[in-house]
Amino acid sequence: MAGDPACDSYDAAHWAGFSPIRILGVTFGDGSSARQFAAVSDLGGNAEVLQTCPSVGGLFCTYPWYTLGTTGFHYGVDYLDTRKDFGQGSQFATTMQCGGPFGPDSTYCMTVLH
Repeated sequence: MAGDPACDSYDAAHWAGFSPIRILGVTFGDGSSARQFAAVSDLGGNAEVLQTCPSVGGLFCTYPWYTLGTTGFHYGVDYLDTRKDFGQGSQFATTMQCGGPFGPDSTYCMTVLH
């Protein structure tokens, strides 16, 4: 849960302390490649943080995000090679407006980043 010091997932300093997760590309089973890159959160990004933290960005109150760096797409925080951060934790939809296995408006929609 955001705001809980036991949950490093919401701690920007923790993410910044190791090499970023790198997403170099996607190849599908038929050999084709992705033409776009989109992000979705099953929790609503910053909206989730604001449920238990007074603001986004304090200790253990940061939702990790996707960035585009010189070495590919990353997940976590802004790293040294970040060229674009797509709005950080605000890149994720915050209301359920897409359909899914539980019916209409039951999942968060994706946001096309690139």
